[in-house]
Parts: sequence; C-alpha cells; structure tokens
Amino acid sequence: MKRKIAFGNYSIMKASTFLITLMLLLMFIVACGGGTASEEDTSATDDNSSAVDDSSGESDSSGETAVEEDAPVVNEPLYKLDPPAEVSVIKPADTFFGYFGDQTPSDNAVYDVWEETMGIQFVNKIETASEAYAQQVKLAIASDDLPDIVGASSAEFEEMIRNDMLLDLSDLIDQYMDPVVLEKLMAFDGALFAPVTRGDAIYGIPATSNVEGSLRTMWIRKDWLEAVGRDVPTTMEEVIELAIAFTEEDPDGNGEDDTWGLPIDGDVTDSLLNTYEIVANACGYYPTRFIEGENGEIVHGSLDPGLKDILEILRNLYGAGAIDPEFVSKDFMQVDEGVGAGRYGLWLGVFWKPVDPGMQTTYQEGVEWITAPIPPCESEDEYRPFVAFPANAYYGVRADYEHPEALIVAVNNYLDPDALSTPGSFQKEMLELGNQPDFQGIPLNNWAALQWQDPLFFDSSPIARALEDPDFDPENPPYQIHMQAYSIISGLNNPEPWQQIQFSDIFLGSVGVHESYPTENYVFSAYFGAPTETMQAQGSILGKLETETIINIITGNADVSEYDNFIQEYLELGGEQIIEEVNAAAN
Repeated sequence: MKRKIAFGNYSIMKASTFLITLMLLLMFIVACGGGTASEEDTSATDDNSSAVDDSSGESDSSGETAVEEDAPVVNEPLYKLDPPAEVSVIKPADTFFGYFGDQTPSDNAVYDVWEETMGIQFVNKIETASEAYAQQVKLAIASDDLPDIVGASSAEFEEMIRNDMLLDLSDLIDQYMDPVVLEKLMAFDGALFAPVTRGDAIYGIPATSNVEGSLRTMWIRKDWLEAVGRDVPTTMEEVIELAIAFTEEDPDGNGEDDTWGLPIDGDVTDSLLNTYEIVANACGYYPTRFIEGENGEIVHGSLDPGLKDILEILRNLYGAGAIDPEFVSKDFMQVDEGVGAGRYGLWLGVFWKPVDPGMQTTYQEGVEWITAPIPPCESEDEYRPFVAFPANAYYGVRADYEHPEALIVAVNNYLDPDALSTPGSFQKEMLELGNQPDFQGIPLNNWAALQWQDPLFFDSSPIARALEDPDFDPENPPYQIHMQAYSIISGLNNPEPWQQIQFSDIFLGSVGVHESYPTENYVFSAYFGAPTETMQAQGSILGKLETETIINIITGNADVSEYDNFIQEYLELGGEQIIEEVNAAAN
C-alpha cells in the first residue's frame, strides 16, 4: 500500500530567502530544532530558485522501499532504532561558531544525544565547510557514491531520481511516520513534497524551514507616533503619510531636521531590508519573483508596468527628504546604525529586528516599539506577502541502505509536538544539553547532520507563559526555552529588564503579528527549477539593469516612464528567453 499525496491549488512560488544565522538560531531554540540541509545557491537574476517542480507523471526509478509491496502497512510511529544503526552523511562543519575542547564535527555531544535518544550513529563520510557542501553533493552524485542519507536541493534530487539512486519512501512514511508529524509536512496542501514525488513514489522528506523568516513586521517608535499625533497605520498609504510626518514634524523634539521616514538601502532588489518589495507586495506586485500569470503561465513580477506606481511613491518620499539622500551607498547594517542614532522611527522588516545592533541600542535607552502587521494598499482587500517556500532542500535515502527507517525516526523526533515535555526525548535532552554551562550560547543544532523546523509557526505560547507569570516554575520546559533563547542571543543567563522587553517584542509581538496573516494569502514562487541556461548567462546583467533603473527613478535621475524602457530592454537582453525556458522546465 502506498500513500498518494494530492497537491492542492496553491499558487506555489519560489524558495528565495537566505535566512541569516541569528534568525535560524532564534527559531532553533524555540522549536528546539531548525534549519535545513545546506544547498547550492541557485539564484539567477534576483530570483533564488532552488528546485525542480515535476510532481506529476509516472515514477522513473526502480528504487524500492524496505517494506514489501504486498505487506499490510500498520502505522506504528518509530522514534528509536534498537539496536542502533550507523548513518553516513556529508557533514557541513559549523564554521561560524565552531567547536571547542574535545568537540569536533565527527565526535561531539550532539551526536551523542542522537545516538542515545534515537539510536542513530552518525558517521561523517565527508566533512566540508558549509559553503562547499553543494559541491560535495554534486561530486557524490557524479561518482555514484552517496552517503546513507543525503541532503540536497530538489534540482539535485531530479538527477538522483532519474538515475535510480534513491529509495521510494512512501511505504516507510505510511508505516513509521507520526501522523502529527506528517500533517505538519503536508502543510500547503502537500506542496512541500511536490518536487520529490513521481506518481505515487516519494523520494525525499522536505528539510523544512519556518515561514517566519519570510514574513515581515512593521516596527514603530511609540514616542514618535505619539509626538506626531498619528494612529498605527492600517493601509500602506497611511504608512507613507507617517513616514512623511516622521521626516517633517520633528518627532524626536530636538528642533533639528535630522530624521528620515522610510529606511531603504542601495541593494533595493536583493536586500534583507527589502522595503521596495514590501511596499510592492502590499499593493499586489511581486518584483524579482516568478509568479503565476492570469492564464496560468509563469511570468516575471518585475515586468509588471504597475510597479511604476510603487516607484512613484518612493520617488516622492525621496524628494520630500523622507529617504536618506545617501541610501544608494549604504547597506543593511549601515541603515540599522541610523536606527540606533535616532534617525528612524519606522521599520518594515524581519521579525527579529530588535537584536540588530542599532535597534538594540534603542532598547537599552528605554525606547518602546510597537509591532503591527504590514497593511495592504487601499486598492487591495488584504496583504498578500511573498513567502519563501518552506522547503529549500530535501533528505533522501541511498537506494541500497539497509536502515532507511532512520530518516523517519529523525523527523519524528524533530517535529513531535509533545517531545519537549517527555523525559529522555531528543528535544528534552538537547534542551538540557544547551543549559549546561559549557554549551550555553552555542547553536547546538548546527552540529547536527539533519535538521527540521515546523514549516508553519513555532509555538510562542510557552514563551508567553514564562514572561507573563513571574512565578513560573523555572524547571518547566517553557521557562528553560526562554532562558536558552537568551543564552543564544546574548550569552546571558540573567537578562536585564530591557532585554526582557526586547525578547517579548520578538516572540510575542512580532510573531503574534505574523500569526494574523492568513496562510492562504501567502504567495510562493511559481518556479522551483535550477537556473536555466539563459539565466546563468544573463542573470547578473539583468539584475544590475533592474537595480540601476529603480535607483535612477527613485533618486530623480530618470523619469518613472523609464521603467517601460527597462521592461523592453530586459526582454531583449534575455528576459523573454528566460521566461520561455522557465515555463518549459515547469511543464
């Protein structure tokens, strides 16, 4: 018996956002398991596609699961291998935080927890720097020398499936996966499995990331909002009005013209500070993204003439002095310095913004920030944000590996919602390990060879209880999570009052805002494929052309009508060919 996964009518879009290290750490300590397998950066132009969508058609692999085809399948969730089994992997070493003492990439306390709680003995077939991981996977595929479990992009899965290198996991999923875990992985109508499904056969488990990293929050200085006598904006037009007020009405009360309204940096199309895209999304536009067109074909969002309206908004803000006149020469962190210097009181961006140095400075000074949803433009009924597809890599099992159920054991342990309150469980033991003095402040999940996050949201309710109840039992897991989070963020076990507020704004304010965004409004990429031939040849040229055009229009060096010329030139320089190639690959 095999499970046939049906895929809904979601407008599936692309895996694009590179989540910076700290964000991954925050998600890790709250969910007690996070991140995805390392993968090759397959970005082209400004659209970081990373998978091949080929969810239909017959299976073209002869790999068979360990469960006999005619055997009755009884769901018995498996959490530990007994006796333990060796699992070889390609291990990207943690080169950011590193290791200490006798801890190494191949012999460390995290590997010990895996063996003790899951019966999985990791053997590093290859150890490599994170940035070289994708190349090692390619070499393993080319030489037909895969480890027992391999993490790779879905484009690489396409090649492995085509060459019969992977096992069909569908029966193992039926027999051993916890139904609650499967329900999580089936989020978005089963779309997470689409790139690695052929007919009824499933060749990979999505290495899920959390959509929190793609969702954006509006941060507003409370004292500035009160100073200009405004309410929290409920439309993007009101956001723009507030930006003007923060520029012209001396919100800091020092009598000087030293504030700006809307932060933006010089990397307008591919920055962590993606103000241009946020404003565009609020009005129903999706620059730099491949999206589904009106007739079902894939189109490039940057070629929508309606984006001239967004550029007109930013151009007017620049002309009014609400945008830093030197924004072109500044990057994300330099703009963040302006927050710390009291130049900005409005920020549209990531949920973990308070841990950036500039905003953190304001918390230390006692500044209060309001968190609110990104509002839609008046022309739109709701805000529909572009969201990075929460599976930018997959885990597969070598076709002749004798313990393929090990992969199911691993994902069961990572995504089990009750494990944190279960003594001796993987999550519980990892939490206790992180509370030991020698390991505090270290993102231990980076030492693991396999990682998952809940693809929807992490549960902030334990944090809420810990923060709201000063008498909360410190032995309870939620409080331990709370303290472990501080350990990760700042290396402190006894946070200052301002840090309590900072943490609360992140995990109660910002995450609470994100939970107000209906998941059915998420916009994903319509293309999962690897860069096409023309993308690779012309992508950087087209990306540069787009960035320069946008900057010239915002700064007044070109008329808004210049965007029409950009569209035409983009198509002539290879954009039209790219769109044809993308549609051909998707079909």
